[in-house]
Amino acid sequence: MAGFLGKIGEYDASTEDWLSYVKRLEHFFLANKVEAAQKKDAFLVRIGKETFGLLQALVAPLLLKDLTYEQLIAALTAHLAPKPLVIAERFWVHKREQKEGESIKRYAASLQKLAE
Repeated sequence: MAGFLGKIGEYDASTEDWLSYVKRLEHFFLANKVEAAQKKDAFLVRIGKETFGLLQALVAPLLLKDLTYEQLIAALTAHLAPKPLVIAERFWVHKREQKEGESIKRYAASLQKLAE
C-alpha cells in the first residue's frame, strides 16, 4: 500500500463524526485514483477492527464480500449517522440563547449550525 498520497487512519468516533470520515475517505480515493472495484477492499482494511466488527454485525447474516462498497457505507451511515428527528432539532434551535460575552456573529453561526 506504499505510494499513496496522504494517509487515512481507522475510524474513531471519539475524534471524528462518520460523515466527515466518509468524505475524507472519498477524497483519499480520488487523490489516489482508487478504482471502483478496489474501493470496498481499501475501505475494509482501513476502518479498523472495531468498525469492521460493527459492520459485520450490521449486515449479518450477509457476508461483507457479497455487498458493494455503497451498501457497506449505507449500512454504517444508517447506524452511525441516522437522520435526526426534525421536532427535536427544532427544539434545540429555539432553546439556544446567546451566551454572555458571545458576539452576534458567533451566536448567528451557532444558530446556523444547529439549523443544518
